[in-house]
Amino acid sequence: MTRGKRRHKVTRRRGRRTRRGRLLKYMTGTGVVALILLALALHHLWAGHRHPTVEIDHSRYPVMGVDISHNNGTDIDFAQVRKSGIAFVYIKASEGKASRDATFGPNCRKARQAGLKVGAYHFYRKGTSGRVQAQNFMQAVSGTKLDLPLVIDLEDWLNDHAVHDQAVARGVRDMIDCLQSHGKRVMVYTNLEGYKKWVKPYFMAHDVWLCAFDDPEKLDGYHHVMQQYSHWGTVDGIDGEVDLNIFNGSRSEWQRWLDENVSN
Repeated sequence: MTRGKRRHKVTRRRGRRTRRGRLLKYMTGTGVVALILLALALHHLWAGHRHPTVEIDHSRYPVMGVDISHNNGTDIDFAQVRKSGIAFVYIKASEGKASRDATFGPNCRKARQAGLKVGAYHFYRKGTSGRVQAQNFMQAVSGTKLDLPLVIDLEDWLNDHAVHDQAVARGVRDMIDCLQSHGKRVMVYTNLEGYKKWVKPYFMAHDVWLCAFDDPEKLDGYHHVMQQYSHWGTVDGIDGEVDLNIFNGSRSEWQRWLDENVSN
């Protein structure tokens, strides 16, 4: 009798252990699933914040464009780009005092052959002479037929934050003056922060290409002729993500602006 009782107690202990084991596995599994769901939710929120979506009314803003650089390569089918509804392309030509974008020439030629309106932009390096940068820009686009004004890309991103805003404005003014003295039309590209720091105090007399991930209707207080509304667009003919832009006006206004702003 005594041995039987012991076996019964052992069996009950084993049963309790088995139930506890199953419960622990269930709780562990449930916890892992909860963590996965939480991670997915956080990723969704982060991606939505990082990649804001702007819905464009193309009946009101019918002229669309892209801007590209070496990051997009040279394997671009510009005929497909045009067929997708794109009317213009800005291509990076230079940066700072000496840097050149090797894809500028090939992409520029192919884009023009496809019938796109083509422009060039220069990434402005703070702390470097504006006149020296103007010379680099002009040399980079020399001999290239362009349809759009030359653009100075002015922003803090990947730039020297130690240079005072007034010093930056003086350098950009020197660059603009140098370009204009050679008969070039100039437009300034910047974002909302740059608009407040540089455009509004110093460059309101110039056309502005504004980077703003917002509804165009909410930008009435900003003087601009173009809006870059996405860094994460997709366009037929271009592999991967590409910057998307609109002209801030109708097709007839676009044509008038083109007639007034041929770069060279």
